[in-house]
Amino acid sequence: MSGAPLAPVVDHLPDGIVHVALPTPFPVGPVNCYVLLDEPVTVVDPGMMWADSTQLLEATLTAHGRTFDEVAQVLITHGHPDHFGAAGWLADTADATVVCGRAEVPKITQATDRLSMVDVVGRLGIPDTMRDTFRAFYAGVQQMSHPIDPRRLHLLDDGDTLAAGGRDWQVHVTPGHSVG
Repeated sequence: MSGAPLAPVVDHLPDGIVHVALPTPFPVGPVNCYVLLDEPVTVVDPGMMWADSTQLLEATLTAHGRTFDEVAQVLITHGHPDHFGAAGWLADTADATVVCGRAEVPKITQATDRLSMVDVVGRLGIPDTMRDTFRAFYAGVQQMSHPIDPRRLHLLDDGDTLAAGGRDWQVHVTPGHSVG
């Protein structure tokens, strides 16, 4: 084995795109959030309502001459709470649109109703003690996720074009890590 990375390594972002690592309570570590500073100002994967994530995001915007009020779009790459937990809060704060792939809508709009997963786990025969662990986990995730107002959603499909950060981006749906 050559030790080469499995995917290309990005060591420099284009002008107008800023990276901020937002903390999560999970062993996977921080979420890679990106701020596209040009119009329409777009925040990609704003993390969770955890630790000082929202303050870090605000400090990043401020350091680049922007404010929450200037954020027009909050883009969610996929429906995992460490990527979208703060999206509803940021969209409400900024009066912004939430952009995501159509396939992710059930995950991001029902994030506060994960206790149904406990029922599924029970039907699979998982012992009660393990179900209690799931229940506690989902309750904790719910506390770190702000609901997303479905009226704010702008849904994308494969091949669509999205204007964000002064550029046009082509959408590529890549199921695997998540549904969309």
